[in-house]
This record gives sequence, structure tokens and C-alpha cells, in this order.
Amino acid sequence: AVPGHGIEGSVEGRKIILGNARLMAERKIDIALLKNNFERMALEGKTAIVTGGGQGLGRAIADRLAAEGAWVMVLDIDGDLAKDAARAIEAARRRRTIFRKADVTRGEDMEAAVEEAVAAFGRLDILVSNAGILKAGEITEMPLETRRRVIEVNLTGYFVSARAAAKAMKVRKGG
Repeated sequence: AVPGHGIEGSVEGRKIILGNARLMAERKIDIALLKNNFERMALEGKTAIVTGGGQGLGRAIADRLAAEGAWVMVLDIDGDLAKDAARAIEAARRRRTIFRKADVTRGEDMEAAVEEAVAAFGRLDILVSNAGILKAGEITEMPLETRRRVIEVNLTGYFVSARAAAKAMKVRKGG
């Protein structure tokens, strides 16, 4: 392809030129499909942990990672939700998907989850720290313990998850 005339992208930091756009159009090559396939290659064989992956946005993220080629561990404080999500994703996407009950605020839960993911997949490439809770109410009526739990899950949970994942990623100098 002539520089500036091809469809450019990158996979794992390497620049790729898919080809001359005019020639591809003349041959009725689906450029969007090619771009999608190259983008998918960026996650093919990668591994991910998604916290709060049993439902809602976390489940959707876990499903999308699997659809894009990643192997996924679904974590949720509700083990049944994690199991149901993982089984549904694995059946739909034909990608290895495992699950584990874990509380993101507990260091031992997150360390064990990362160890299990590394044992199952050989490494950890991606952490999606999605777990979070929302407790709304009148500020004058909200118990302080409720507010503390929100902070514990939403802020400390992120730190605990990232710390556990970073240890595994640091060993292999990537992730």
C-alpha cells in the first residue's frame, strides 16, 4: 500500500497497513470487516479479569472481551451470578470463561483470584475493575456505615484489585 492511501491500524503496537483503499473497494473487500478482524487480533489469546462481572455493565464487558477473543475470569461477590455469567459467555462466545466469588475489598480474595486466573490461562493481561455499589439517600438520613461501605467497595476495592493484578503483570513485564 502507498503510505497515506491504505487503511492503517495497529496490533500490539505494530503499525499495519491493510491495503490500498481504492483497490479494496474495487474488489468489494469489506474494509470494516478487515479492520474489525485486525482489532480482534489485538485481544486474541489475551486474558482478563472483570470484577463485578456477574451482572450489568461488568457482564457486558466480560462478554465483549470474550467476543473479541480474550479468555475471561468473571468475578462477583455473588458467586451464583458470576457462575451464570461465565457459563452464558462461554456458551455464546466459545471462549474459555471461568468464574470465582470474590470480594474486591479483601486482599486475600483478589490475590487468590489472580493466582487462579494465571494458573488457568498462563498469565494476566487485563484487569477491568468494574465492581461498585451505589447507595443513594438523604444525606441527613444515610448511616455513616453505608457511606463507608460505598467508599470501601468503589475506591479501596479498585486499589486492592489493581494491586493484586499488578503483581502478576509485573512478573511478566506486561499487562
